[in-house]
Amino acid sequence: NRVQYAGGLIGYIYGKNDGQRPSVQDCHNEASVTVREVRISSSAIGGIAGRAEFTWFRNCSNTGTVSFPTEGKGGIHYYAGGLIGSTGLSISLRRSYNSGSVQADSSAGGLVGKLAGSGAKVTSCYNSGEVKSKRYAGGLVGRIGSEAAGSQVSWCYNCGPINLNINGRYMGAIFGGMEAGDYENLFALKRTDQPDRAMVGY
Repeated sequence: NRVQYAGGLIGYIYGKNDGQRPSVQDCHNEASVTVREVRISSSAIGGIAGRAEFTWFRNCSNTGTVSFPTEGKGGIHYYAGGLIGSTGLSISLRRSYNSGSVQADSSAGGLVGKLAGSGAKVTSCYNSGEVKSKRYAGGLVGRIGSEAAGSQVSWCYNCGPINLNINGRYMGAIFGGMEAGDYENLFALKRTDQPDRAMVGY
């Protein structure tokens, strides 16, 4: 499939700079978002938006399944998020939640598949959906890249299962992988079906 970005509401959204950012507010998606045989590296899908930069999100929710079920080309990276697949510079996500299942063998997160680009802020959000990935599975964010310096995630929680019935690398109840940024007041339910799940996989 040649689609690079897909979302329940928006494929790709971006503003010009910090002073000129579009706003996505009071939105809900319950449709499934599925891309099969992904072939383009850094492809991303999300319950609300596939990719976003210089954008505000407020009071958004997703209950639909978000899934990259098959690879069309090996050795590439691709991301699935319950709300946003991947981020660039300066996104803000507040008071939003995901309860749909999220799957991508490269990186999957309950809220964001990959957080990249400086200046991102994720606050007062939660995930209750299952997250599944062979690499980088996180209850809130699948992977936070080194380019996310200056980003913040705070006052969020996860109560959904992580790789409940599949094996994988870098699995965390909060983050699958974390390389940069500031994070505080994050919580995860200690599930009886996954009592030893780490908060951060890497």
